[in-house]
Amino acid sequence: TIVLQDDLSLYSPYAPLQTYAFLEEIEKQKKEIFLLFDVRNTEPLLVWLQLNAGMSLEISAVGNQIRPDAIHFEPHGGLHGLAGGRVVILQVADTSVVHLEDGREIVSFLGANMYTATIRHEMTHIATGLLGLGSGDWLREGIAHATGDIPIAGGHLRLDPVPRLLSMAPSLTGETRSIERLLEWRQSFPPAEGDANARLLSLSLVAFLLEQEPDLPIREGVLRLDAMDDARIRSFQDAWSAWLDGLPPPEPTAASPAKTQSP
Repeated sequence: TIVLQDDLSLYSPYAPLQTYAFLEEIEKQKKEIFLLFDVRNTEPLLVWLQLNAGMSLEISAVGNQIRPDAIHFEPHGGLHGLAGGRVVILQVADTSVVHLEDGREIVSFLGANMYTATIRHEMTHIATGLLGLGSGDWLREGIAHATGDIPIAGGHLRLDPVPRLLSMAPSLTGETRSIERLLEWRQSFPPAEGDANARLLSLSLVAFLLEQEPDLPIREGVLRLDAMDDARIRSFQDAWSAWLDGLPPPEPTAASPAKTQSP
């Protein structure tokens, strides 16, 4: 299904009904993220939903009842999406078909809201590109993870209670917890060993630095970080590390699919 609009074109492997559900979610998240950064696109944004065999919903039928058996949410290639310029590629699961005892055929798929964090992440890459962000991957990936995985209220990150993903960052210690290394880090395609940790630490560094001036909205805070020279960022090494050590450990939770975000 192809949807062509003035500001967004969607290319989907799904039937119109499923495609419309994705269109609604994509438009909603695009609107929120673009408003957060006060940007707008003058050319249509191209969004491509690409089937990925590593992502799937396994279902079975017992009589006329449908039972979900498993969800696989780790895409082949290691990235949930890509964004650059005015193009967004989202990795998605194929539909599943199950036959009921009464002869009906039911088509199931992972709902669009399963991809909300990824959509927000990729829309942030588009928005910060429109904003003219020029810093390295630590800032681009850090702010994209922040807007994708941390609640936002009144234009600010909501860190109380500490979001689960952020609370996992203190477990990364030793030489990995290095601002110098983050300043030099570049996302690899496909992801290299250490990229996931670098993204997590980038998220924590961006959250920490934004908290230094908590009255600044995210847009202004990100522009301030973009203008900050490397020496100034390095000067926060000890304070950032101490802040990480003060974060509470993640709360126990039921097992859920891990998500690897993308550049």
